[in-house]
Amino acid sequence: MTSVSTVINNYLYKKGCKNSFFLIDLLHSVNFRLNIIDNQLFPRLKTYYYNENKLKYEPRRPTLKVKVLNTLKFFLVVSFLSATFLLLLNLSLGSPNELRIKSQLSAYNGQLQILNYRIDSLQQYLHNRLYRSDKFYREILEADSLPIHVRIAGTGGSTPQVNFLSPSDADLILISKNKIDRLKKQVFIHEKSLAELEEKALVFNRETRYIPAIQPVKPTKDIYLSSDFGVRFDPLSSLIKPHYGIDLAGKINTEIFATADGLVTIADDTHNGYGKEIVILHEFGYSTIYAHLNNILVTPGQKVLRGQLIGLMGNTGKSTGVHLHYEVRHNNKPVNPVYYFADELSETDYEKIIKKL
Repeated sequence: MTSVSTVINNYLYKKGCKNSFFLIDLLHSVNFRLNIIDNQLFPRLKTYYYNENKLKYEPRRPTLKVKVLNTLKFFLVVSFLSATFLLLLNLSLGSPNELRIKSQLSAYNGQLQILNYRIDSLQQYLHNRLYRSDKFYREILEADSLPIHVRIAGTGGSTPQVNFLSPSDADLILISKNKIDRLKKQVFIHEKSLAELEEKALVFNRETRYIPAIQPVKPTKDIYLSSDFGVRFDPLSSLIKPHYGIDLAGKINTEIFATADGLVTIADDTHNGYGKEIVILHEFGYSTIYAHLNNILVTPGQKVLRGQLIGLMGNTGKSTGVHLHYEVRHNNKPVNPVYYFADELSETDYEKIIKKL
């Protein structure tokens, strides 16, 4: 390959420029600089040939064959580099199908985490609301409380090894399955508990309906207690005698109401000093007596409900004034009726009980 400096030297030699130190130094200087430029900027130097017609050196022009071969080489190199780049890209990032699958798995992972959060929230709701309500009603109905390990559906067996700090998809699926299984057991236990409480509530409601629990007259300003339960001075015989009930004084024909559900066994003047009286037989050994009535509004064998109007206050029998003699008996033994009054029952509340009938 002929360098540019050689071409210039030959040209000057043809022109007759010989033995000139100046030209020699110039040629050496130019040759040095051109070599630097050739090596740094133009690593592939052009080739020249001597044109005898023009008497000068001209660059060789590549033939069509060379151009075609060079173009093919270029495209082969570019294709190889592109294929290599795509291969490395697929190896590092994955194919489009793999990227799509990874994206779907990431979405499923997020959905599993949301599912676990919702399961945890539902378990928290069961604990904070339903379990507390269950415990509250068990205390009211005097039912045995459920142990905590029963409420949370505690089970035996080994716990699966799961990385809870950075769970994989398989770990999340296993965690979700275990939580759902436990939640199903907890819901089943709570349903059984509610069914038990419902049955007890029905029995409790039935018991309370048949146990005296209100006053036999509305608690108005016209009603007052004229005689207590226990021993007292009998105004008719002037002797100290036991008083098996209480006397509530009021106006004539004041309405008298049944204090519990039951069956009327007596509704007549029995001529035993009580005048016109009503006896109601309740359940669980309870019975009530309403004496000295002016008028009786029920008949023997009739079923009555708590708060139902049964008679009017009067002054019949051995009586010194208008009043109601009221007794509560349990297993045929007199008990203090005051213990069976609703302490905070106002006249308005009493009216609500009557209006429910």
